[in-house]
Amino acid sequence: MALSVVLSGAGAALGGCGLLGGSSDASAQADEGLAPPEGWRELSPRAFTERTLAFGTAVRATPLTRAGRDELVQGLTEPGTSATRAAVLLAHAAAGGDGSAREALLVRLERRAHAPSRSEAAGDVVAAAALGDHAGTSGVASRLIDLCQGARPHPELDVRVECAVAALRAERDEVIPFLLGVLRAETPAESPDRDWPRVTTLAWPKMRAADALARRAGGSHTFRADASWADQMAAANALKTALRAAGAVR
Repeated sequence: MALSVVLSGAGAALGGCGLLGGSSDASAQADEGLAPPEGWRELSPRAFTERTLAFGTAVRATPLTRAGRDELVQGLTEPGTSATRAAVLLAHAAAGGDGSAREALLVRLERRAHAPSRSEAAGDVVAAAALGDHAGTSGVASRLIDLCQGARPHPELDVRVECAVAALRAERDEVIPFLLGVLRAETPAESPDRDWPRVTTLAWPKMRAADALARRAGGSHTFRADASWADQMAAANALKTALRAAGAVR
């Protein structure tokens, strides 16, 4: 799954939730369901990870409470691992069919928040990756495209790439030139029209782009981000040829 790949690449910890007990109070019954685990921000990575499978199963049968969802939405705006953990929990809820959780992830991305460090962008990367499972839902892919290119892209290149990867899962091929441009970044073939500030640590976004383009072309690839300029350019050209053969580009 794309989400698990991104979580591994970003070094994020997964986690789960516990069930709320039932209540005879009418107001409580109106908000029964799953709640975020107590202390989810402070849980050790191991404890957080151990709850992932249980939560992923439970959330497909029982949605988050409104209060729990609001708590996680607030968590998306917090620094450090809190935003990443909140994004993971909302991603599981969205996978279980919670449309409001999916919308919360999109709205977070559309705030276009600048991250003071790459690690601080992990929550938005997770949010974008999670939305790849919903790119075929009405309107989602178009909003992801607006986040990766155009007049107001997301300010973080890693997030832009993940938004493009997610949109490409719905065969929105207009993102292909952007992803090919990422492959050619910092090589002699880099476009003079590059529209992001220079980034020299490109291994992760380049490999995400290469993997996504190869999937769209229906094959594998030989691209390596640590290869020579010549080899990177040759691999990018080979991917473009494969995409043309697949009818994805002209």
